[in-house]
Amino acid sequence: MRGVIDVETIKQFIKDIPLNILDTSATLLMFKGNPRIASKVLNDIHSVLNERERLLDLGCGYGYLTKLFMNLFRFKEGYCIDLSEGRLQVAKSLGLITYKLDLEKEKLPFPSNYFDLVIMAGILNHLKFWDNILSEALRVLKRGGIAFISVPNLGSWIDRLSLLLGYQPPSVEVSEIYSVGLPPFHPRRQPISYVHSVTLKALKQLLKVYNFETLKVYGTRIPDIDLERKIQSRAIRALVRIVDRIFYRIPSLSVRVFVIARAMVK
Repeated sequence: MRGVIDVETIKQFIKDIPLNILDTSATLLMFKGNPRIASKVLNDIHSVLNERERLLDLGCGYGYLTKLFMNLFRFKEGYCIDLSEGRLQVAKSLGLITYKLDLEKEKLPFPSNYFDLVIMAGILNHLKFWDNILSEALRVLKRGGIAFISVPNLGSWIDRLSLLLGYQPPSVEVSEIYSVGLPPFHPRRQPISYVHSVTLKALKQLLKVYNFETLKVYGTRIPDIDLERKIQSRAIRALVRIVDRIFYRIPSLSVRVFVIARAMVK
């Protein structure tokens, strides 16, 4: 799409995605709850993309975010990598080329300088170490290619307040079966296999080490739909909404960060 990606275009694509699938993609859920932020992010990606031949989504899940990027930016081919056979089957039904791969250990089955855009949305926080995925993302990106990253912020106001009050920071899980120690002002009540996350400062430094230039950083806020479904107390829900709408404007304090980065000379 060689033009402005407006809010209505984004809403139109996301509106028919089942809620159970949206719940597996925090990025899509954030886009649905924050369409103006989504429009800003997508238009900024649009403005720095050089070519639109192939995109790669690392940790694609069901592939709906991949499909959104393909449709909006008119990519010719979209590739998906995930560990779940079931999710990859859905992604394949959307017309995406799928591979099952362990992104923490295995090399990507593509030649160097192959992709124009690599998406890492909601995958980094499920990996123990990020060296393999970042080095491989850089390798398969064309020089000047773009990476889009979406990750929970370990320095968010919720994680900081949780630690201050003696609760477990929601960005770090200690059990695959139970959610323990979470504060009452956080909407999640079930584990979702987070290993850990990262502060914005550390993420930018790590990207620089792996020859990515950070171009843009955005904070985003908790979607109202998430608050309404998962926090029963109206008073707590209202307080979280107010505080979150203040702090999301400071990316280093927002609950999730979106980052646009460019692959530098290898």
